[in-house]
Amino acid sequence: MRVLVTGGGGFLGAATVRTLLARGDTAVAFDTRLAGLADRGGEPRLVRAPGDITDMANVVQAMMAYRPDAVVHCDRVELVRKGALDLSRAAAELGWKPRYDIRAGLAAYVDAARKAIRN
Repeated sequence: MRVLVTGGGGFLGAATVRTLLARGDTAVAFDTRLAGLADRGGEPRLVRAPGDITDMANVVQAMMAYRPDAVVHCDRVELVRKGALDLSRAAAELGWKPRYDIRAGLAAYVDAARKAIRN
């Protein structure tokens, strides 16, 4: 499965990308900064897609270029609503419906921290 991960270079996004890669998926990390993925240099199923979730043209370009089967929205908390709307609009413009999972927000960070502490 090809999965577009917004905020793919951040704490939660990079963790999501690593999980997707570990289970055999192709992860498209979409973010303005992809430093959180520096340790994945030679991973063939990792696609680094520099882009800005606040720029609708960037979102449409990424959706067209990578044609994800699913989208996991892990971008910054303040961008959750706008990013989700732009992703939905981009998909509608392209005439297809990928699956969505919105993980940004305080609850997601709390869950990730709890799991990290337990492990």
